[in-house]
Amino acid sequence: MIKYINRALIMTLVMLMTLSAIAGRTGTFKGRVLDESNQPMAGVHVTSSDGKVSTITDAEGRFELSLQEGVQISMSLDGRSEMEVILKEGVYDYHFDEKEEVIVPVVPKVTLPFGQLEKNRIVGSVSTIDASQELLIDQRTSIGSALNGKVSGVFGSDNILGLPGNAIYVIDGIPRDVGYYNLTEVESISILKDPVSRMMYGAQADQGVILITTKRGSAQKNEIRVRGEYGVQTAVQLPEYLNGADYMEAYNQANINDGKPALYTQTQIDGTRAGSDPLLYPDLDYMDEEFLRDSKNFFNFNADAAGGNEFATYFVNLGMNHSEGWNNLGTMEQRNVFNVRANTDFQLFPTLKMNLDAVAVFDQGEQPNGDYWSMVENNLPTSIVPLIPVNSLTDPSAVDGANLYKGQYLLGGTSNFDENIYGELERSGDRKTLNRMLQVNTGLDWDLSAVTEGLSASGAISFDFFNQFASETSNTYAVYSPDFLIDQSGADSLAVVKFNEDQPNGEEVPQADGAFFQRRVGLYGTLDYTKKIGVHAIDMTALAYQDTRVLIGQSQDQKNMHYGIRANYMYDNRYVAEFSGAYQGTQRLSDDRYTFSPSFGLGWIVSNEGFMTGGLFDYLKLRGTFGLLKNDNWNDYFLQETFYSTGGWYDYENGGSRNRELNIDNVSANIGWQKRMEFNAGFDAALLDNALTIEASYFNSRGYDNVTLMSNTTPDIVGYSFYENYNSDQVQGIELAANYRKSFGDFQFNLGTRMIGIQSEVLEIDEPLYKENSSYRSAIGNTIYGRYGYVADGLYAESDFNGAGELSSSLPTPTFGSVQPGDIKYEDLNNDGVINVDDQKLIGSYRPDFQYSVILNMTYKGFGLYALGVGQTGQDQYRNSSYHWVYGNRKYSAAVNEAYGPSNKDVNATMPRLSSTQNNNNYRNSTYWMYENNSFTVPVIQLSYTFEPKESKGFEQMTVFLKGNNLVRINKNGDLSDLRIGREPVSQGYSIGVSAIF
Repeated sequence: MIKYINRALIMTLVMLMTLSAIAGRTGTFKGRVLDESNQPMAGVHVTSSDGKVSTITDAEGRFELSLQEGVQISMSLDGRSEMEVILKEGVYDYHFDEKEEVIVPVVPKVTLPFGQLEKNRIVGSVSTIDASQELLIDQRTSIGSALNGKVSGVFGSDNILGLPGNAIYVIDGIPRDVGYYNLTEVESISILKDPVSRMMYGAQADQGVILITTKRGSAQKNEIRVRGEYGVQTAVQLPEYLNGADYMEAYNQANINDGKPALYTQTQIDGTRAGSDPLLYPDLDYMDEEFLRDSKNFFNFNADAAGGNEFATYFVNLGMNHSEGWNNLGTMEQRNVFNVRANTDFQLFPTLKMNLDAVAVFDQGEQPNGDYWSMVENNLPTSIVPLIPVNSLTDPSAVDGANLYKGQYLLGGTSNFDENIYGELERSGDRKTLNRMLQVNTGLDWDLSAVTEGLSASGAISFDFFNQFASETSNTYAVYSPDFLIDQSGADSLAVVKFNEDQPNGEEVPQADGAFFQRRVGLYGTLDYTKKIGVHAIDMTALAYQDTRVLIGQSQDQKNMHYGIRANYMYDNRYVAEFSGAYQGTQRLSDDRYTFSPSFGLGWIVSNEGFMTGGLFDYLKLRGTFGLLKNDNWNDYFLQETFYSTGGWYDYENGGSRNRELNIDNVSANIGWQKRMEFNAGFDAALLDNALTIEASYFNSRGYDNVTLMSNTTPDIVGYSFYENYNSDQVQGIELAANYRKSFGDFQFNLGTRMIGIQSEVLEIDEPLYKENSSYRSAIGNTIYGRYGYVADGLYAESDFNGAGELSSSLPTPTFGSVQPGDIKYEDLNNDGVINVDDQKLIGSYRPDFQYSVILNMTYKGFGLYALGVGQTGQDQYRNSSYHWVYGNRKYSAAVNEAYGPSNKDVNATMPRLSSTQNNNNYRNSTYWMYENNSFTVPVIQLSYTFEPKESKGFEQMTVFLKGNNLVRINKNGDLSDLRIGREPVSQGYSIGVSAIF
């Protein structure tokens, strides 16, 4: 860990040595920054004209600067587009003896696709996040942490309004994978949830858009930020498996239940339980601390610098993230991610500006070849003797030259089971991965005011490259099986039988399964017009856009091309109208390849009406949008053509001739664009002297003409199926965001909540034509996220069978195989006397239909307390992993202790009877295996102290924080929802860190 901290310090030192130092200061200037509602503005950057002296405002909007009298100062929000400070002359002259409190009018702006717009002119549902402001109160740096629970209308971090699928992330104008981005390099995030705001991204905007803008430098404002964090994580819950003796007893019972003899003798069971002879009676705990660490560590570091002059500005960000795995044996599982970003802007001419941005990420991973979590899930405790002491052999010289483990052990194994955990983690070699990402953006902004005032143009092109490479050092190792013998004198002796050979291979071999490559080229151009004439304000944008994505192994490049137009008009700062449309093209259709998608919206700032003066609302805006979005987001190409493939051979004429079958793979289909009709209406309000703000919306989104393979409605006799624009669905609901903030002297209090509730419905779907008495099987009218299965009625009791063991004639007959007491009993939904596929119905939902959050932020002087709680309801999950679906030779978990059996004949037992075979009756999705996943978690709680020296200390601001991650998890079924099988556990932990501004 020390070497990673050293690297971070070196990176900081290099940055400090290559950028301007902080100059000395004299005198004191005090000020306060308020927004247009006379509310304090925190985080506003106050900078001297030479850029050498700067600070940021506190929660009350106050600041202090030490400088010489008469020096000019400027105020901004670090160039953020979300909030733009409007200065009368761009820079103010203030003198200490004239004024102590400065009020700066601030007009909030929102970043939209290919432009910005004042917040009061937005007619749709758009949420915004200032990344630096978020980092002031919540030190988590992932993009998802800025979204989950903090934005209304979003489930988790990427599902907007509960629509099918997830939103796209657009970063600096181009859709991109967000995985390698962090908040320290982000300026703002806009979440576009209505058709007008997201229309400019055409078909890709179908499920919503999360728009990310990265930071840029500002002229005459030099700043350096450094952040470091170290943390420790522990597992919330680990799987529990039976020890060797308990497994033997349970497996014997499974055999007996199936009418088979017990496999293990009582002597074997007793010997295993005693543990006195592990060579004869092995019992290996794969969760032992020898293999599994109690905790794992992580460390991350970020440093950035921004500044420039009137000719050029820059923003540079360096980052490093080190994380470790859970295994305690062999090659340490670790991952190191290094990233560097440089965003530069050049004023080539008074009317022409150029930007050049570059991003590089290197993601290095290393782990043993052996899959530890797979061994935990699958390897039985009694399968092998893990270690055989050499001195336990009757003739140790028989294994002279063997590759001993720790100089004294042979690795145990058999011909059928040669996977030894020590060998897999220590000797099988390791696997290394290297992911590399490179992105380059460049563009021009051209001021065309010479043509007509308010006219400008811009253009940009981007190149994205990503490749993934994996290599392995693959070794084989010898294992030995104990061979217990009796020598000529009748005494016991121990020999071993060897399997495999020790063959170390130091060469790293590239692995085809770890190779991946993609390339994306994007370009766009805009023409913008902004004009204010008296009470009229016009903002227009015309767009041409194209991007092409090339993926390894795909014969078709993914192309997106469209033209867009957006026009916003405001009258007298009260009435707003906006139109947005996209003319789209597609390569997936041969006919109707171009289409137009329109949307429009209206807004009314009611609080600016004369009759609202002195009323309840300090601010009130009503808004609504309606649009028709079209997309080509299906996977297949050439569906409008018929194509064939050849199959097997048919012989005839006594084998003298043969022909090959011709299979119809696709029948030409007259398909067209998929469509989504969407309506969104809501309001934005401020009350109680702007202390309470509320944003709420109702939304209704209907997707229809979805391209569907008509496999159910096409008669089987035809021999093929075809595609059609058929399926349709609807999602409607409400979203709400509310904040209340209040100050009492040095104490500031902010309480907020975010909510979204949805109701989804299948309107049309390709499904079989069900009989009248089985109409409940239809998905139409049900949620689009439905889980379908059988309705369980507990377990069969002994009273359900006669003396001959036959099922009572009064009960329906299951068709999945014979049953006995302890098997799952299902309801006969259609009352036909049998249990079969016709007895399935909607039994749950795999997505929640309601998510809510509570946000608390309190500060007192320099101390801060922040907590976020996120809850959800309406989701149902199955316990159908190998941990609960235990049968055959699967490893037995602690869940089998609750199984129906001789000592537990409760028909409501949480596990059915054990079986040595795959019981076809029990192990199928039903309400028996389902549980509610309603939960409330606290993903972060943070204590901090922020120090802002009044005199020069070499830094402007420093924050020390202690953060708890995922510490509170409330769920009545948490033992199920937090359980992870065959993979890393859910973790929780603490971290400590520091961030500073220089």
